[in-house]
Amino acid sequence: MKIIRLIIIVILLSNFAFSQKLVLSLTGSVIDEISRKPLGLSLEIIDSDGNKINKAKSNSKDGKYFFTGFQPGKTYFVSNIIEFNSTEKYFKQKFRISFPNTDKYEEYSMDLLMKPLSEGLEIPFKVVPFAINKSNLRKGFELFLKPTLEVLKENLRVKVEIVSYPDNEKNPDNLQITTERAKNITEYFTNNGIRADRIKFNGRAEVDPKNPPTIGKASKGKKYKGSIYLVIKSM
Repeated sequence: MKIIRLIIIVILLSNFAFSQKLVLSLTGSVIDEISRKPLGLSLEIIDSDGNKINKAKSNSKDGKYFFTGFQPGKTYFVSNIIEFNSTEKYFKQKFRISFPNTDKYEEYSMDLLMKPLSEGLEIPFKVVPFAINKSNLRKGFELFLKPTLEVLKENLRVKVEIVSYPDNEKNPDNLQITTERAKNITEYFTNNGIRADRIKFNGRAEVDPKNPPTIGKASKGKKYKGSIYLVIKSM
């Protein structure tokens, strides 16, 4: 009986020791959000307490990076390290990754889309959080605007402008609608910690010349929406 108990204890201790040594890995590519080109950037890993625990550099040829040593069930952040002597500038960004509880080695993947940083650059919002010809933010808009909010919080010196274009060319209320759209987005940012002197808004009466409506019949279920840009005014 004592031998059986001893064997059980040894097995439990072995499993406990194994679980303590188990680590997870993270890989992916670092990509310029506008040009889609791969980037060689210095990255660091930050734990949920704000401690910097690892750093590495992505491959400039394919943008690939690899980190290991993550603990199951914990949350980390991947952030780029600002290099002031670099010829290519990017916003400081933090990407959250939460690892599940697991008892086996896993390798997870996450691509990092980096926003370039240069005066006058127009960064398009991927999702327009408005209904056609409406200026009220749609339900769930925070999901699409919060990532930009977090970027602005990480880059306190950057000043920007929200520029909005209309959904069509014939609506006489275009300027009013687009101005209200840009204003509503701006107010979301200022109501959530962005200083008012860092952000302006501007509505346009004519459709976006760089992204005009499709000529002819649009794809089924797909409706054109006017572009909205985050324009960098100063750094």
